[in-house]
Amino acid sequence: MSNNIQTSSTAISGFDPHLVRYGSIFLLIVGTFGNIVSFIIFINEALRKSSTFRYLALLSLTDLLVLYSGLLDLFLMIEYGGTFSLRNLNPIACRLHTFITYWSQHSSSWILSFISVDRAIATNRIKFARKYCTPGSAGNI
Repeated sequence: MSNNIQTSSTAISGFDPHLVRYGSIFLLIVGTFGNIVSFIIFINEALRKSSTFRYLALLSLTDLLVLYSGLLDLFLMIEYGGTFSLRNLNPIACRLHTFITYWSQHSSSWILSFISVDRAIATNRIKFARKYCTPGSAGNI
C-alpha cells in the first residue's frame, strides 16, 4: 500500500508524498490561523474606516476559501492514495468544487489588484482619493 501511495501521490504533486502530506497540514493550520487573525484585526472599528483594510479583510476570507478548496483536496488525494477527490463524489460536487477553486483564486487576485489601485490613487491623486477611496466605495466593489 505504501508503494501505491508513493506512486500515485508523486504523479499527483511531483513531490515526496510525505512532504506534501505534512506540508499541506502545516499550511492549512498556519494559513487558517493567520487568515482568521488577519480578518479579526482588519474588521477592527478603527481600521474599518479605510477602504484598504476592508479589501484586506475580504482578501483574508477569500484566501481561506483558496486554502480549503485547493489544498484540502490535494491533502485528501495524498492521504487516500490518489483514489479520493472531492471532484469524484458526484457531478454536482465536481462542478461546485471546480467553480469554487477557480473563482476563489481569481477573486483573490482581483482583490489584490483593487488594493493596488486604491493605494495608487490614495497616494498620487489626493482629491480623487477623498471622493473614491472610501469605505463605502470598497463596500460597493
